[in-house]
Amino acid sequence: METKRNLLKKLSGIMLAAMLLVGMVFTYNTNEAFAASEVAVNVTVQHQNQFTMLNKQEKVRPGLAKEYGYTNDASIGENEVSGLDALVAAHIDYYGTAFTKETASQYLAVSSTGWISKTFGKTDSLSFVVNGQVPCLAGSNYGAMLTQVKLNADDQIDFFYYQDLTAYADLFTWFEQSGKKVESLKVKEGEKIALNLAGFSVCYYDNSKGIEKQAVSKAQVTTVDAKGTQSVLTDKVTNDKGEVSISFAKAGTYLVSAQPTEGSVKFTSPCLKVVVEKEKYVTLKNPTKKGYVFKGWYKEASFKTKVTKVKESEYNKVKLYQKWEKVTVKKVTSVKAKNNKKKAVKVSWKKLSKANGYQVIYSTNKKFKKSNKTKTVKATSLQLNKLSKNKTYYVKVRAYRTDSKNKKVYGSYSKVVKVKIKK
Repeated sequence: METKRNLLKKLSGIMLAAMLLVGMVFTYNTNEAFAASEVAVNVTVQHQNQFTMLNKQEKVRPGLAKEYGYTNDASIGENEVSGLDALVAAHIDYYGTAFTKETASQYLAVSSTGWISKTFGKTDSLSFVVNGQVPCLAGSNYGAMLTQVKLNADDQIDFFYYQDLTAYADLFTWFEQSGKKVESLKVKEGEKIALNLAGFSVCYYDNSKGIEKQAVSKAQVTTVDAKGTQSVLTDKVTNDKGEVSISFAKAGTYLVSAQPTEGSVKFTSPCLKVVVEKEKYVTLKNPTKKGYVFKGWYKEASFKTKVTKVKESEYNKVKLYQKWEKVTVKKVTSVKAKNNKKKAVKVSWKKLSKANGYQVIYSTNKKFKKSNKTKTVKATSLQLNKLSKNKTYYVKVRAYRTDSKNKKVYGSYSKVVKVKIKK
């Protein structure tokens, strides 16, 4: 009996472990399959050149449209994501809990054949572009319905409302540099940004009309704020070739766009991210030259505009001019020597402009052949002490200036003055 009871316990334990293991495996596989089926796509929505949603990443799962009462085309598989699924995801993101299966039709209306008559509560005619192209039906140039478009991971889908309600041929546009599309740029403060605005016609009935790229002229360049609202950049309108040059004086991140003017065609607004970095400056070093004083760096050979620093980005490109002044030193005048104290003489002279200092030589020898003593001062007077009573002293002074190499350049000596030490 005891053996049978133990055997039954062991069998029960094995069965329970197996059940738990199966449950764990089942749960793990379900979560893994669900996560793998999600597709992350980037969504932009604009209406009348104002952004409702700007390059927002949406995680879209297969069958999302069906969950809200909409129907994809039969060509979209159970594990595939359609353009309509992405549009539904954008509505959920935008409206939150207000967008439910019961209220969805208030914001998004789609017919059984795939015609979309309302999005984001607006009844304007909607169109879309995927990765910068109009998706076409297989083997034709005719545009596909949103319900027929399969999206893959990292696809970019742009929704817009037609402004041209006659031909429905608005241009889908983007910015270019040197003929290539640019989505982001990094520049310095004040740096000129040369751009071209280009686009093609999005014509639903026959996309072959929209293949050719064209320049977009008379477009007003704008910046876009966090709410998607565009603000005009004054005097920045594209020319006949779609060209325009802009710059930003202050560091920061800017979203650059464009919108139609009265004289332009209808087009979708592009979006270009521009990161403006704070400009770094290089302080210019002063060169040296024997016998000369450096007077500064200038932008022109005529020495009108002085500069002390240049932008780091222009350091190896900018042309500057050096201004030099030859060091000349005038002769010192009005030298006086007076025995004002016991065994002392005060020497004074007239100040010279630009002089950095003065050298005073005095001696008991009239011709300064011997017994010479020298003093250097920056002032215009000097007290000579410990002189010999009843001796006659001869004094002369000269000025000096320092050149760019910090070497002294002396002028001529003054006239010699004499003074007898009586005190």
